[in-house]
Amino acid sequence: MGAESSLPARVVSIQDPKNIKLYETRGEVKPYVCLSHCWGKGTIRKTTTATLTEHKRRIPSEKLPQTFQDAISFAYRLGYKYLWIDSLCIIQDSREDWQREGSRMAQIYSGADFTIAATDANVPSQGCFRKHPERPISKFSYPDMNGSMLDICVQSSINHYAWRYGEYPLLKRGWTLQECLLSRRLVHFTAEEMFWACRTENKCECSFWWDLGKVPFGNFRSPKYLNTIRHSKPEECTALWHGIVTEYTNSSLTYETDCFPALQGVSKEMYTVKRSAYMAGLWESSIMDDLLWYSDHKDKSSKPTAWRAPSWSWGSVIGRVVWPKWLSQTIPLSTYIGKELTPARGGDGYGEMLSAKITLRGRCLLPNVEGTYQPFAAPDEAIKYPDHRAWRKCPRKIYLDRPPESERPDSKRVVMSTGQVKTLFMSVYKMQTQEHLYAMLVLQQVNRTANTYTRIAYMELETRKGCDMSSLPLGNEETLHII
Repeated sequence: MGAESSLPARVVSIQDPKNIKLYETRGEVKPYVCLSHCWGKGTIRKTTTATLTEHKRRIPSEKLPQTFQDAISFAYRLGYKYLWIDSLCIIQDSREDWQREGSRMAQIYSGADFTIAATDANVPSQGCFRKHPERPISKFSYPDMNGSMLDICVQSSINHYAWRYGEYPLLKRGWTLQECLLSRRLVHFTAEEMFWACRTENKCECSFWWDLGKVPFGNFRSPKYLNTIRHSKPEECTALWHGIVTEYTNSSLTYETDCFPALQGVSKEMYTVKRSAYMAGLWESSIMDDLLWYSDHKDKSSKPTAWRAPSWSWGSVIGRVVWPKWLSQTIPLSTYIGKELTPARGGDGYGEMLSAKITLRGRCLLPNVEGTYQPFAAPDEAIKYPDHRAWRKCPRKIYLDRPPESERPDSKRVVMSTGQVKTLFMSVYKMQTQEHLYAMLVLQQVNRTANTYTRIAYMELETRKGCDMSSLPLGNEETLHII
């Protein structure tokens, strides 16, 4: 046990499990541990402007939820005097403190000796520890070379269903993804056993063979995955980032505005490799690929209650997003011109946004063959294109960013009007069969004078043998501003 990092701004100081208080640090380099847990919907003990002075004198341990008490006890028994718990160490009703400490998540979790993960607890009152069920042991006898009988005992392995399908409560939460990635080491407390995860190993008590790649430890919720990013080349990080975002958007957030803040620490870690401008969940160096996300939840995706991201960002959608598998082999057809980003007041560009715009230049369909958007139609009928001979040889798939019914007037959201769309050709994938697969963004105009658009869908168009881009009804290059 050794300290390598400075303590966070505040930590829970542990004299013994019943004698604890909030300590405001002075940059001391001392060992500490973190807690990763689900907040749940109930009330938990928090530090606020009203309770800060009281907590600095003493935090009543008997009033803490069981998960906090278990984490404090576990840290103390291992010889640690400092524990970081988000609800106690960040002043919860201070936006300024929340922004400052939230932006330091990468340092806080990566600086801790390890993280205690209450993986099986839906709410803090359920605690970390579980009484594991006894697994039967089978006894077999066999003769050795001298004819003597020897006994061998075999205990069945755990099927790890909850790991394979991400069923544990902690694995479903958006905030905890970066906590798992950024930590040096984690100890997961589950219903069946403890799991160990660090930057080089993933182990469980029953010694299951993790290299099978059938569990979450094989992908995104392990420090090992972040270690892979740190040792990757900048161009390799695009697919790795897309994997993180897909996992993240399949998680849930209590507050929609946490979309970017809850991934802030990982975004900063990614920057150390990519060395590229961060753009509302996308990266400037790979922007033409990053823009080609699409929602694969269909009826499960929705629009945030209030604006939190530009339409070209996956943050504008609530629900799981993915990218085409063939993305790394595409040829760009449009050009990225520039950006205008305004972070929230006091933000560092990785958290909440106030506004964002990008400018692209490329070719769209001719006006007479462009589609129209019907905001209240059935999903399959929301965007319709007129008949054209090129379409008879070119099957297409349209992925709406969100179902049309989420735009109904009674939803308190901005209603998109019926009208012609812009279909911008972004890139092409040339298949070995001489067929081409085109990736496009479907846009709707919001300001004719400023030539400004919002994104409403992603579309793929497949051209058959003997049909290429010259066969498609495309107009001249034009400049489009997307917000």
